[in-house]
Amino acid sequence: MKKVKIFIRTDLKTNSNKRVPNGKLAAQSAHACMAGFLSLFKRTENKLIPLEENKPLIEAFLNNKVEIEYLPIKEKDLGSVIEEENLIKIIDQGRTVFREPTLTTMIKMPKGYTYNQYVDCAAEQNERYRSKQTIIINKPEIKDKWEMFEVVTESSMKSLYSFLNKELEIELKDEGLKAWISGAFAKITLQPVDIKIEELEKRLLSQTDLTFVVTKKENKISSITVNPNFVEIVDQHTKEGLRLV
Repeated sequence: MKKVKIFIRTDLKTNSNKRVPNGKLAAQSAHACMAGFLSLFKRTENKLIPLEENKPLIEAFLNNKVEIEYLPIKEKDLGSVIEEENLIKIIDQGRTVFREPTLTTMIKMPKGYTYNQYVDCAAEQNERYRSKQTIIINKPEIKDKWEMFEVVTESSMKSLYSFLNKELEIELKDEGLKAWISGAFAKITLQPVDIKIEELEKRLLSQTDLTFVVTKKENKISSITVNPNFVEIVDQHTKEGLRLV
């Protein structure tokens, strides 16, 4: 089984000197994993195309044959890993939680593959193409923050996989998707629910214009991810879907 490592900055403080919420760190972990996966592709004007030598690793991701290890790291320990090969860093832009652009997470990818660093992990969202990915968490099934990191990362990755076609390509159909794939990742919002998540799944299935992905663990739903719809300014479908919760 292939193995990747995600390093998470557990020593960070918010701009008001408080502990960074676990949900924020979970979203940054998901961004790191998406950046690592996307680096296995080459970019053309309208497509992401898998590099031939990277297809075994891409397929391993798709078939849940990549083990992801989540590791805490503090600023004083960054020097031991930050210059390693195949390491991709995620920089939060510092518009809400932090005072300034801040290194939040890093992903260490396996050796023996070719990585394209076209993804700008410090990219800013274009206000014209803002996108939001909503992950509805089944909280009773999540034991601690590390399991939350795992669930949110897996949920975002499954959402990303849904864009791949049979040739393992991602067609960049509009400017919003291009921005998202290039590093201006969708804002991830964690949404708790008061009703049973199985009931929510049934309700969402009745919304034919809503795109979502269900993640299960041991045959129980751990999360439902509502995909971003790439339209200008406001994602109406997602807003309407969220009224259900």
